[in-house]
Amino acid sequence: MYVAPRPTQADDPLFPLRIAAITTAMFAVVDLLDTDMPSLTMALPLAFALGLRGAFNTRKLIGMGVAGPALAWLMGWIFAVTRETPMLMVMTSLTLILVGIHIARQKGNNLGFIFAMIAVLLSTMALQNRAMLDIIRDELILDCIVGALVATVLYVLIPPRTREVQDDQPQEATDSLFAGSVLRAAVVTGFCFWLYAVLPATDMIMALTALFPLVYPGRRSMLVEAKARLWGTVLGLMLMGPVLLVFTMVPHFGVIMAVLAMAGLWFSWKMFDGPLPVMAYQFGLTTLMATVMTAFFSQAPFQAILARLCLTLAGAAGAVILVILIEETFPRLFKADRKVVAHG
Repeated sequence: MYVAPRPTQADDPLFPLRIAAITTAMFAVVDLLDTDMPSLTMALPLAFALGLRGAFNTRKLIGMGVAGPALAWLMGWIFAVTRETPMLMVMTSLTLILVGIHIARQKGNNLGFIFAMIAVLLSTMALQNRAMLDIIRDELILDCIVGALVATVLYVLIPPRTREVQDDQPQEATDSLFAGSVLRAAVVTGFCFWLYAVLPATDMIMALTALFPLVYPGRRSMLVEAKARLWGTVLGLMLMGPVLLVFTMVPHFGVIMAVLAMAGLWFSWKMFDGPLPVMAYQFGLTTLMATVMTAFFSQAPFQAILARLCLTLAGAAGAVILVILIEETFPRLFKADRKVVAHG
């Protein structure tokens, strides 16, 4: 699957300023809209902006602001129909997640990841009750539209220097990776049901921790992605303590916005030439902001930090280890995945 390269100061010297601006803007949006899932409202548009390179890409704007809400509405309807029959619900979840994962792995298309992400969130919420399914569906629709609008406005106000639109150039796998995709979809589906049993509904965005590494073809790229996500989680949680400390000492809206803006500046500046992979800083910032939202709206913020760390470890590392163990146990079934190294 395509991974955005590092931004460059030659093409986009104002990249850190734009990310800091969208960080504070989305924090203000969360406060203004008083959303039911603030961590999702913060993380989804921020992740979209962090993945943009070069001049503003109209196709990605359409994908975020139009295709995303359309998929959320369609899948919301599907899960609303199937949730009353448990076995049908499980098979529907597995099938939709499989479609998304296989498109991402086989075709290298980020649309597959978006498809799988929406399926994961909606299927997990559908297990709660119909009201929670409607809430997460409406949240996804709202967040996609707001994220597209905010990113567009900030690209106009703080434009990159280059006028060249980044070509994602997705790589298509030469061998069929269907067996590996089925395995990964089953692991992610099982992880979603486990989260349903142990987490409150507001923390279900953590279900995505198991999905990120598994949409990459081949073992090497999967391990690289999992490692980057874990490093990002560590970085985000390391800064979480100082952010909460500042807010505890000076509980003022303007102060916390300034602190989050500085965090956005630091992470996005490190994306230029930091020693870690670019995805570590990208995921670190989304982890920090999503966890800040969870902590602010939770009665026990430090428990929220611990929960996110443990679930990220269980989701990213545990899912990858489980996939590797099964592939090693049945090598003939997954020989195509074992051969893939070009994407890593």
